[in-house]
Amino acid sequence: QSLPPPLLMLSLEALNNEVVISPFPEDLKHKILDLLDDVTKVTSAISCIEYELVPFCNLPQHLMFEFIPEPMGRVPDSGEEAPAEPSVQPENLLDLSEPQTGPVDEAELLRQAKAATEEVIETCLHGPKGVLALYQQYAHLLSEEVSESLDPLDVEGVRERTAAYLQAGTEIEKLTTEIVKFPLFQLHCQDIIQTLSQR
Repeated sequence: QSLPPPLLMLSLEALNNEVVISPFPEDLKHKILDLLDDVTKVTSAISCIEYELVPFCNLPQHLMFEFIPEPMGRVPDSGEEAPAEPSVQPENLLDLSEPQTGPVDEAELLRQAKAATEEVIETCLHGPKGVLALYQQYAHLLSEEVSESLDPLDVEGVRERTAAYLQAGTEIEKLTTEIVKFPLFQLHCQDIIQTLSQR
């Protein structure tokens, strides 16, 4: 069964003689968690709007007051018996034994949602980080200067170094495909493949 289309695109790049994931995983994680905060703010604003104003949101209809046959406090007419005091039914009482939904509960729910989201992101980043480790083995090519470490009079040494570089270039091009797909991310490797193989 094929994987669903990836949601986000990452890439491997050379930075300061190192191979890194762009955008940085920590920055990416913070951006996604910030989106949860923004979604919560928008949702809270919509929840405070009358449902008639946003019918497309399919908000539930809540009655703020229940109608009763006789309004409390009405003065009876002359000759009319005073209405009996309304009896309080047990089902109308507020059950304090059950936790009440409030700002603290909502904050806790948001914290749990962010923790679960962060765990999913970390799990889905295992694949891209594994590919990063493969290319990181050749990161030394980014800082090596051939002209400084190679003696042109040492023919045998030049042949060995040249063969080593050619072998490294072949290995780099065969490490992965240019685009590697994971459950959440799509990792683009063509830039780092070209950068390392040309060294």
